[in-house]
This record gives sequence, structure tokens and C-alpha cells, in this order.
Amino acid sequence: MRTVLLIRHAESTGNRYDRHLFGSEGAPLSGLGQSQARELGKKLEEHGIDMNQRVATSELTRTQQTAQLAGFENRIVYSLIHVNAM
Repeated sequence: MRTVLLIRHAESTGNRYDRHLFGSEGAPLSGLGQSQARELGKKLEEHGIDMNQRVATSELTRTQQTAQLAGFENRIVYSLIHVNAM
């Protein structure tokens, strides 16, 4: 059986400075967001998630940074689907 995890990106500079209209722009992770992404990787490992699996992200900088800092840096594949929740 396969497991699919959906994880939202960590805090970006757009979130940090209350810029909710970033949408598809490439706002990078804030300092706190970088810490959150590293903590995510630790938590996934603690819960037995295989960190050698491929990860799909959007083309957005913050999603790629989250995956990289969580420990998936060499296994990222990019999704062709971008969903704007606004």
C-alpha cells in the first residue's frame, strides 16, 4: 500500500510580512520557515517515513526550499499542476 502525504510549505517571507497576495510569485522561506522545514524532516523520520522517496513540489521557490531543507534535496520532482487556493 502506498502512502501519500500532503504538506504545505513552511512560512515564507510573504506569510511573514502579511503579504497574502503572493500567489504564484516566488517568495522564499523566512528564517522561521527554514527552521520549520528542517523540523519537518526530523518529524517525518521519527514517524518512520522513508526519506528516500521522491517528492513532488510546485515550481514555487518556497515549496522547493521546504522539500530540500526537510531532507529530500536529491529526490524532488516538479508537479505540472499548480493550485491557487484563493
